[in-house]
Amino acid sequence: MNTTSEYLTLKLIIYIFLFSIFISCSESQGKKDEFDCNIDPCLYGNCVEKVCQCETGYSGEQCTICGNGYYMNKENICIPKSEGMSFIEGGKFTKGCLSEKQSCSLDDEVLGEVFVSNFEIDRYEVTVFQYKECVDSGVCSEATSTTQDSLCNFNNSLKLEHPINCITYLQAEQYCQWKGKRLPTSIEWEKSARGVESIVYPWGDSGLNCRFANIFENSKGCGTNSTSKVGSKELGASIYQIYDLIGNVWEWTSTSKESYKIIKGGGWSIHYSKMFSISFNGTSLENIASPSLGFRCAK
Repeated sequence: MNTTSEYLTLKLIIYIFLFSIFISCSESQGKKDEFDCNIDPCLYGNCVEKVCQCETGYSGEQCTICGNGYYMNKENICIPKSEGMSFIEGGKFTKGCLSEKQSCSLDDEVLGEVFVSNFEIDRYEVTVFQYKECVDSGVCSEATSTTQDSLCNFNNSLKLEHPINCITYLQAEQYCQWKGKRLPTSIEWEKSARGVESIVYPWGDSGLNCRFANIFENSKGCGTNSTSKVGSKELGASIYQIYDLIGNVWEWTSTSKESYKIIKGGGWSIHYSKMFSISFNGTSLENIASPSLGFRCAK
């Protein structure tokens, strides 16, 4: 074979090789689009095998589910789970008063099945120490009350780990916004306390006493006439390990009822046992700052 023939043969082999790569890459490119992959497999010298790399937070063959440490919010975006918060998976659950287990009134949430989206909620009520950080930043105003100031925790250095109380709705809302969060809805609060179980309290259907919650049992605040350190009633935690949903302080929600905001959970000074059920909806005007009223945040 002369030099010209050898050259033409080599040139033909190169053309065939390049054409085969083009066909293979075209096929794999279809797979890339089909599986929403972000990396072209041909860059790795194997145009047939699918190579995927999802954006941060996403996982799955089509990069459509959230990876470990992330959850899907209401906008269907994967965001990181937060420290100090419990993730509540969305779905249907039964809300409201369970007439077969408790007496129901007009102040109870009406029994029915509802749907909630994924959300997170603080495991603990916001403490005095945490709220003071917001005040020190210049965003939040000092907690005040027009009555019973001695029972307000803000200026008590011995209660830095107690829930902040004597807080209006606006003050609670401002703090949550400062933290990049919001106040929970009353239905989210109830989901956090109940999960998917038909129960009266976060821990079950009975046992409303000072082993489970800081309530009025013979006297206010389990005999202390005060709030207690957040999370100190471990037996009262919900299935999601959320503490003090019942007792200690009532908690603001973002849900309105006529000209009032719904508050949940009952407080340390309340002696009506009915008010401590998951389904009970207390109400308060937004400008009220009570020693038995505090909050936690959600997002």
